[in-house]
Amino acid sequence: MKTYILIIFLAFVAIGAAEDQQSKPPKEIQDVITWIVTKQGKFDPTFLPIVKDGYKVRKSMTKDFMFYTIHPPKGAMDGFSHEICYNGISNQFWILRSGGEAGVIILYGPGKIDKKSANQSLQLSTRSGTPRAS
Repeated sequence: MKTYILIIFLAFVAIGAAEDQQSKPPKEIQDVITWIVTKQGKFDPTFLPIVKDGYKVRKSMTKDFMFYTIHPPKGAMDGFSHEICYNGISNQFWILRSGGEAGVIILYGPGKIDKKSANQSLQLSTRSGTPRAS
């Protein structure tokens, strides 16, 4: 239990989200954040594939999706915002990275949360399931 709490704390430190700046994410989103930070050592979605026409694809995500935005640390001049887009039906997630010095908008994904795993671990899947832009 203490390890899990430490991982959650490190996730918030790594992304620069202080409790007074942002509400606590839903459990499903926290699972995504914790898994990425545990795997990468920081919150960095660049291990996921880049989705072609990502902004259009993101705009097509409505029904069955849950969204949570992680803002850059207060006072950061060129930090990224990360919007986690989680589909509870497919257990997949995408991450929209925006901002930065050059003003990028990149959609990464999908990643997949395997809830049927015996040890309840979260596993990455980069196979099919990417929504298509209409």
